[in-house]
This record gives sequence, C-alpha cells and structure tokens, in this order.
Amino acid sequence: MRDRRNALLGALVWWFARRWLRKRAETAVGHLPGVTAARPGRLKGALGAFALVGALAGAFVLWRKLGGAPEPDLAAAQEAPHEPLASPATE
Repeated sequence: MRDRRNALLGALVWWFARRWLRKRAETAVGHLPGVTAARPGRLKGALGAFALVGALAGAFVLWRKLGGAPEPDLAAAQEAPHEPLASPATE
C-alpha cells in the first residue's frame, strides 16, 4: 500500500510541476511573435503521439519476429531416425 501511495503522490506532484512550468514558459515566451502561431493543435498532437506509439509497437514486433531463434528445418527433422523411448525396467 505504501508503494501505491507514493506512486500516486509522485504522479500528482509531477502533474502540478509540469503545469506550473508550462505556465511559466508560456508567460516567458508569450511576448515573442509567431510562437503561439507555431503551436500545433491538440488533435494534431494526439494523432502524432498515436502514430509514434504505433510505429514503436510495430518496430518491436518486427524486431521480435526477425531476431528470434531460427525455426528448425522440418524436412531434416522428419528424415532423421528417432531412437525409441527406453521402457521402464520391470522387476
């Protein structure tokens, strides 16, 4: 329970700190012309983030698929003679 509480408090502090820093940055740079015009909309940012997560997930899947152990050759495995299983000794 203590770890969950610390994680929740840390997340809240992080959110408030980011919010405070963002407001400070907006007031510090707000007087510059063209800064507010270059800021992308929320939908554009969300779509960009979604595309980035999709690209990373696709790259991970591709990396796992190509980097895995090679599959055994089925034709060679079928041609190789198999030794019979040893039967348990009966006394």
